Amino acid sequence: TGDKRFIHQSYLFDETLKLRINRITDWHEMIRKRRTVTYAHEVAHVFEKHFTFEWDKGLELVTTDDLAWEKAKAIHYRKHPVQPWPKPELPQYEGTGNLNFVCLCHEVDAHNVILNFGVDDCIPAIPNQNWWYILNSLSVTRLDNDAEILVYDGNYRTDRSSWAWSYSLTVPHTEIAKLEPINGQPVILKIMVNGHEHHMLLENRTRSCNFGNITYTLTGRSQTALLDAPYAPLRSFLQENERTSVQLAQAELDRVFSDTVLNWQLIDDLGWIVANNSLSYSNLAPIAAIKLIAESGGGFIYSEKGSNTLSIKPLYKKTFWDTFTVDDYDRLVPDSLVTSQSTDYELYPDYNGITLTNDRTGKQAQVKRTGTAADVLLPPENNPLFDVISMGAFGKAKLAKAGMVETHTLTMPISAEVGECAPGEVFAFNAQWWGIVESVSVSFSHAKVNQTV
Repeated sequence: TGDKRFIHQSYLFDETLKLRINRITDWHEMIRKRRTVTYAHEVAHVFEKHFTFEWDKGLELVTTDDLAWEKAKAIHYRKHPVQPWPKPELPQYEGTGNLNFVCLCHEVDAHNVILNFGVDDCIPAIPNQNWWYILNSLSVTRLDNDAEILVYDGNYRTDRSSWAWSYSLTVPHTEIAKLEPINGQPVILKIMVNGHEHHMLLENRTRSCNFGNITYTLTGRSQTALLDAPYAPLRSFLQENERTSVQLAQAELDRVFSDTVLNWQLIDDLGWIVANNSLSYSNLAPIAAIKLIAESGGGFIYSEKGSNTLSIKPLYKKTFWDTFTVDDYDRLVPDSLVTSQSTDYELYPDYNGITLTNDRTGKQAQVKRTGTAADVLLPPENNPLFDVISMGAFGKAKLAKAGMVETHTLTMPISAEVGECAPGEVFAFNAQWWGIVESVSVSFSHAKVNQTV
């Protein structure tokens, strides 16, 4: 600021001599001054400072600094060689000694277990039993008002080529009055067989009379039958914009304002890209158009039995050249549960390749099994919905049926341990063989329930 300050400092030495220093500091803006003071620790121990201020001649500030010398010694450093990081030590495994063999491929002695970590696939199974306790239960009610319908017996079935379950029920004539539509809405029946729920759209009834006993046979299909003619209108369509296969299938549901939920499980969540002008058809119901889309990607349509859901699944969830884990098996069936079985053998060429084309986009591809020369080819196929992605899925489904094909037919009850099968599931029988469920047929009464797979 331009003001002048006078600072008096005095130092008290061992010889009690005082040295008074008058120092004048002239402050200037933007000027920084540094001061370095060096003390020899052998000379001074106590420093006494006197400060006087110009604005008050009689004011003096005295401060004393007492330095305790030789309290700290010098620290000497030396360089050392850089040592490498120690290798991490793996924690020592401490087992409990309790082995849980999930895969019951062989009967083993618990006190003499031989572990074979080979390359052979182990098909899991549930243990066979000398007897099975099954309590059959059967009930039929209306889905809208919970009215109970008396049923004598019935059956239902489906397969991979049928997109809906087909139902047939036998009821006394006294139950017909309970089956009238309410407010013009279709009648949906809820069928419970051994804890498994099915929804049946009542479509037709047939009257029969034997020795004065009048009965009716009720027939129908899954709720998704509302997407078929005559319930849903037909239309002709040409796809003008590029869409995914999922968008095209969902658009068929939206155009008829359907409550059906689309459950897409083919390839991935989006399916594949379908170029513009690829999907075109004439006079088709929504379910028929969705079937065109699903089959072009190697899939099939499955109507979920207990809800208004339309699932698009691959024809072959697993093929004979795929590797398996325990979680890949959907249904495990022991030999002791099966009441009858038969096997049909059919020999196909060992197909290992197929040529696919799309004449609208000009795309062409050859799909072959890895590790083969693709020298045994299936007849080529053309589809305007083919894309590189869908070609791979379609070709895999075609090549899955080659060589010696075994068709197994098994009849068994519906138990709580095994449950009711569904098309497309990976089915494992008694740790001996596995396959893909092609069809399911169930016949039931209050006394007996059987499923044929």
